[in-house]
Amino acid sequence: MRSKLPVDSRPIVELLRSVGYAIFAGSLLLFGFGSCNIIYMGQRGLDECCNIWLLTEKLMYI
Repeated sequence: MRSKLPVDSRPIVELLRSVGYAIFAGSLLLFGFGSCNIIYMGQRGLDECCNIWLLTEKLMYI
């Protein structure tokens, strides 16, 4: 079966895949370092974020 696309689709697929990986890595970084900042915005949010991280660290070491 011949492809109806006039151009070779492999570079496009590779580009989409790399963009997907970049978005995935970026979302992981955002979740790890900036999610609380984005969700709460402000000093109170940062304090809550630190408390949440300390709590999760304590739970991991139990």
